[in-house]
Amino acid sequence: MANIGFWRDLSIMRRLRLTGLAIGLSVVSVLGFVLVTCTVVAGLLSFTVLGGFLFLGLVAAQRPFTDLHLRSAEKVLGRSIPRTPRTPTEGGPLARFLTALSDTSTWRDIAFLFFNFISGMTILLVPVALFLHGLTALLLPVFWNTLPVGRHGFPYMSGFWVTSANEVQVGLGLAAVSFLLWWIFTPALLRLNALITAALLGSSSASAPGYAGQPQVGVR
Repeated sequence: MANIGFWRDLSIMRRLRLTGLAIGLSVVSVLGFVLVTCTVVAGLLSFTVLGGFLFLGLVAAQRPFTDLHLRSAEKVLGRSIPRTPRTPTEGGPLARFLTALSDTSTWRDIAFLFFNFISGMTILLVPVALFLHGLTALLLPVFWNTLPVGRHGFPYMSGFWVTSANEVQVGLGLAAVSFLLWWIFTPALLRLNALITAALLGSSSASAPGYAGQPQVGVR
């Protein structure tokens, strides 16, 4: 087990793995936002039979998405996170629909998937952007020597045009700054995202099913 902090682990490979995790969670966040949007629309149409069945199916489909975020948070934090189970749904379609509608876990998942799309994506994309910016700046000499420069140079990061070798040198300095910021902040940002996930999805009860006896794990 290893908690993520600024100086707890100096490994570059670990930061690369965390950056890959950030990319994966960003993709899941986008898919989760699409899913929860469809869930809300189905809920608004639940006065129809089709809308009610769609709502039940989409609510059930939300749990794997939130579970994935929670399991990822466990790996980052290096500890198990208890979770409140959903109320068992029994009986006919109407009873199942009313149970899902009154279950606080349903609305917690919906709120998390909406909130995570905004806050999670903002936090997760920072290390990805820093790494890609540093990599692009590091490759500027290669671009300068291989691409046809022409009279106006070539675009760099869609807003800055490289027109001289001096600007290539500046780009190398920017690469160093970007990689340094990426190296420093990636563990802290992934930990922050994991803490937010644990706070929103985790249960305050240590006796939640599946909590006791779970091994502590961490991203290494």
